Amino acid sequence: GKSRSATVCVAFLCQQKPHELDPDKALELIRQSRPMVEPNEGFRHQLWLYHEMGYPDDIVNHPLYRRWSTKREAEISTAQGRAPEMDLVSFEDDSVLDSDHSTEIKCRRCR
Repeated sequence: GKSRSATVCVAFLCQQKPHELDPDKALELIRQSRPMVEPNEGFRHQLWLYHEMGYPDDIVNHPLYRRWSTKREAEISTAQGRAPEMDLVSFEDDSVLDSDHSTEIKCRRCR
């Protein structure tokens, strides 16, 4: 593969040698054997995010991933002309909210 499988290989190499490799160095290492690899821009961004997170075992609950995921959901929903799904959105202060607290979001027309 050219993009997806290369991205997985880069992530694996970086995870195995986090102090020696960043995503760009790992990609160059892979290109020595397979020059055609070219992860797309979105995959590259995610590789750097994974690097910034420190290659954790629990990616989904990491604050940086949650911030990226919320931003991505907002961008996708805006492009489709709809509000983001609330179960896919997290807020910076989610960890301090009690479980009985609920949030209701309404568009300008519904307010």
